[in-house]
Amino acid sequence: MPQRQAHQKHLLASIASISAGFAFRERVKPDPAGEVAVVQMRDLEQGYTSIRTDLVKVSAEGIPTRYHLLRGDVLFLAKGQNNVALVYDQDLPFAVASAVFFVIRPDHKRVDSHYLAWAINQEPAQQYLHERMAGTYITSINRPTLEGLEVTLLPLPQQQLIASVHALAVAEQRILTDIASKRNLLVQRLLLTSIPS
Repeated sequence: MPQRQAHQKHLLASIASISAGFAFRERVKPDPAGEVAVVQMRDLEQGYTSIRTDLVKVSAEGIPTRYHLLRGDVLFLAKGQNNVALVYDQDLPFAVASAVFFVIRPDHKRVDSHYLAWAINQEPAQQYLHERMAGTYITSINRPTLEGLEVTLLPLPQQQLIASVHALAVAEQRILTDIASKRNLLVQRLLLTSIPS
């Protein structure tokens, strides 16, 4: 019986806490002496699979500590067409996500963060989310929709295996893309040198 339950689908709200990112009253204003790093949409790299390390920092004044990110939080991009999830895994003293994100904090006794992000990015979950997105010009996913997303839970070792294999596949794709880019640059240089000056 417990084994069967381990493979059941669970509402996201039952296996993780979900909160909104911090809503700045104005545009994010960089502060060289700031204590808090801010994750914004523009900081997502490599096809929305990673977060850049040189994040803008702002003053901690006016930012409640409840918005501070923890390593292993899953950031869900709620605005726009690319409603992806990725894991916050940086070791910064203080960081917050901007309001374009929902911060999903999994119950780590039941859910692996990287597995959860992977599951949210798969076709069944993406279809569920896109069928329920609101807005026309700028679309978004609201909190009740995200809370109602069903996630299939496997035993933690299986979750971690899936997450590891996926990470390897992503790393391989990055390497292949980098190789293709450098090969193209090399070919262009060779062609240029073949033209008499």
